Amino acid sequence: MRNEWLLSCRIAKGMFPDEVAVIVSTAEGTQLSLFISGKCVTLGSGHAVSGLSAEGVDGKIPVRLIDRDERFGLVSLPADPIEGSRVAKVSRNLLTEVFA
Repeated sequence: MRNEWLLSCRIAKGMFPDEVAVIVSTAEGTQLSLFISGKCVTLGSGHAVSGLSAEGVDGKIPVRLIDRDERFGLVSLPADPIEGSRVAKVSRNLLTEVFA
């Protein structure tokens, strides 16, 4: 099992020009907020990091998959969230495997 995956999330303008704010929805129904480099994210077509607003857009961030089953994935986020653990349980349908 490869452990390089992309996690669907909400991506908004960060505090600095080269960063973005990321909102991850967990399987428990909570949201984790973190800041990462804008170079790490994948945005939907028609969107650019430089044009992000505070409302944000749908996008994907790289995560390391620790474990999974049919319904859930346990992932390590690319940065520590403002509150909570860097390891998060997410719905399996939010994960996309990265193929080399």
